Amino acid sequence: MESPRSRQENLSKAPLDYSISHGEHRNGEAVVNSRHLTWCLPSNEENTPPFPLWGALAALVQRAFRALVKILASIYRVKKTLRQTNRSETWLLRAARYSSSLDNEIDHDCILAINTGNSTIYQGILRSSGTRVAIKTIRWVVADSVVVKRTLREVHVCSKLRHDNILPLLGITTIPSQMVSIVTPWMSQGNAHDYVQDTSVDPRPLILDIVRGLFYLHNHVLGPIIHGDLKGMNVLISEKGRALLTDFGHSRLTNSSFSMTADRPCGGTLNWLAPENVDTGECSSPGDIWAFGMTALELFSRTNPFHGVQGQSAVLKRIVLGPLPSRPDDAWSCSRMTDAWWNMCSLCWERDPLLRPEISELMGMIEQLV
Repeated sequence: MESPRSRQENLSKAPLDYSISHGEHRNGEAVVNSRHLTWCLPSNEENTPPFPLWGALAALVQRAFRALVKILASIYRVKKTLRQTNRSETWLLRAARYSSSLDNEIDHDCILAINTGNSTIYQGILRSSGTRVAIKTIRWVVADSVVVKRTLREVHVCSKLRHDNILPLLGITTIPSQMVSIVTPWMSQGNAHDYVQDTSVDPRPLILDIVRGLFYLHNHVLGPIIHGDLKGMNVLISEKGRALLTDFGHSRLTNSSFSMTADRPCGGTLNWLAPENVDTGECSSPGDIWAFGMTALELFSRTNPFHGVQGQSAVLKRIVLGPLPSRPDDAWSCSRMTDAWWNMCSLCWERDPLLRPEISELMGMIEQLV
């Protein structure tokens, strides 16, 4: 029979097996059940009972491990929040070079109003006056740097604009999101595309307002400003029924040293895009003229250009190769699209950008038509 001393030496030399088995004890295995962790060492006798590891110690190790995981997760969340806060403060400081911060002036109880393609619009209240304002936040649909640059570019451009037909910039804020958001007056009449769905609305005075706003941009004292995304949705209507250009996220101040240029071309919306800008997406004055003609057609017909064409590839082919949109009949335009107005639109759609009219010539034509 094996002596106790020799048995202890054999046990000390036996390797531990760390495999896990639930509900039973086997030699050389770590057994886990619902109550405690037990180490079972090899034995020369089948009926030798296992040597239990203290259950309290195992539970303590388990609790310590869980606590460590929670601490690490909390540290990660805190660092992420700090990074977002620091980035937001940095963006706010950069944007504050061009406009004042309204963080302390806007009621925090903002209402989600509109979800557009690239941005979210909230309705807020200015505490000082009680007036309603629109808070525009660009959605995080592209890389952070592109979103930030686009927002800062819009703040920079809008800070230079003072005109009756341009939506004024009131300031910037990080409320309700952590992104730098643009604060403008609230336009309860909505955008021009929706506004003209009421057939009693005459689009011709709106078109005159739009061309005057575009003339102001192209002849700005600091150098021509290209809008880059002119369409009915980017024209807002005031309480008095005046049209105001907005959404300068794609705009470009041609003579500016502003360095926050986006990492990709200006963009624009396909159905309003000039053929020479389709491949590059670049902004240009002739491109704005083309888009203006499409916007005029949109307001007369109350539909988007190429509205009957299915699919972007088909629209793209029509823009590049033709044919261009056809003249809406009197039923669609309520007999407002006269020959003179149709000829004006057609001039804007010359395929050679150099043959399109200058904005001053265009404004003179429209002032005689209204």
